[in-house]
Amino acid sequence: MIKVHLIDGHAVVRAGVRRLLEGEKGIRVVAESASVAEGLKDLAGHRPDIVILDVAPPAGEGLEATERLRRESPATQVVILALQDDGLFPVRALKAGARGYLTGTSRPEDLAHAVRAVAAGEVYLEPAVARALALRPFSGERDPLDALTDREFGVFCMLARGESVKAIADSLCLSPKTVGACRTRIMKALEAHNVAELAHIAIRRGLVAI
Repeated sequence: MIKVHLIDGHAVVRAGVRRLLEGEKGIRVVAESASVAEGLKDLAGHRPDIVILDVAPPAGEGLEATERLRRESPATQVVILALQDDGLFPVRALKAGARGYLTGTSRPEDLAHAVRAVAAGEVYLEPAVARALALRPFSGERDPLDALTDREFGVFCMLARGESVKAIADSLCLSPKTVGACRTRIMKALEAHNVAELAHIAIRRGLVAI
């Protein structure tokens, strides 16, 4: 039996995912959490094989959540549901430790396929995302966001959503000075003159919601 833990801030989304999985043989939803912090507290008691993490913008927080989940429970694999189908975020998500990635365009049956594949030790990507990743090295285009480290990418997404340096520092357990230095490097790498321009870049790439 594959034990699944759902983490999503929206009860309606959790109910929908649970309904999709309840009829699947060999899969059981053992827990639901409304936040990553809540989910981390529940991991030890339920010991799920798979965490399904719904990631809404900003993407940086989803990457941080994935890293925390993998760090706290190495035996638990992460499958991400995301709005982002840009090739950039799936790459970052896989680097952060996710083993599955689906978007809002995935078919309902793809969710169970992803759970079974990841539980079997495989990586599962929505076909459209897999094609985009495969073709990305041959696009001939240089993506300036590739120049950002994982930490800088996370800070970039949070700045773009309008969070203050202090709030970001508190959320990521960093000093405001470190976050300020990240902001300077990010703006230089992306040739942005202010946070408003960072927000415009992030919105255009689908990394934060309008």
